[in-house]
Amino acid sequence: MTKWAFRVCRNVWIDECRARKVRREAAEKPELSDGQVINGEHHTTQQIEWSRVDAAMAELPQDQRQIISLVAIQGLPYKVVADILEVPTGTVMSRLARARAALSEALAPAAGMRTES
Repeated sequence: MTKWAFRVCRNVWIDECRARKVRREAAEKPELSDGQVINGEHHTTQQIEWSRVDAAMAELPQDQRQIISLVAIQGLPYKVVADILEVPTGTVMSRLARARAALSEALAPAAGMRTES
């Protein structure tokens, strides 16, 4: 029984040493932390971009917003979107083109300011 208890204690100690080594390496190399380290500037920039896109989407007419949502966000094929909205496929394509152009125009001024800085 003593040998068994000693072996269990020894194995627990070895496991703890190994775990400490892994934790130490993870602390020294943040890229190993599986995305737990957050780049504050990148996160803030991303949030601002999402807010701008959301505001631009809100400005679109309802039919264009539906098309963008179904095609660009949900990834549905034009034919499926046409069936869902009960419109011809050509109408889906033209509404999508107008929606993309409107979004591009709405988001373009800030993109131009960024490239000048």
